[in-house]
Amino acid sequence: MYKLIDIYQTECGICKMMNPTIERIKEDYEGRIEVEKVNLDEPHEIDYKEEYSIMSTPTFVFLKEDGSVDCQASGYFPYEELASMCDKLLEGGKEQYDA
Repeated sequence: MYKLIDIYQTECGICKMMNPTIERIKEDYEGRIEVEKVNLDEPHEIDYKEEYSIMSTPTFVFLKEDGSVDCQASGYFPYEELASMCDKLLEGGKEQYDA
């Protein structure tokens, strides 16, 4: 299954603003894209920072079915833009972003 990882921090204002959007994505793409939330403030989650070269939060990592990274993006995104990224992932991934 495709996956969207929401990498955030507890005190991050933009991360908090994105919570309703992420919940809506989780509902709208249920069964097609798994949504995982990773809190970098938790010591056991710090490996994500290195693995995905996280420089700021929130960062959204889109994974293909084989677990490889399709793309990642940081910052605030309205629902429509994040949903468009999800649609492109389902349509074949990164090569679709430039189309």
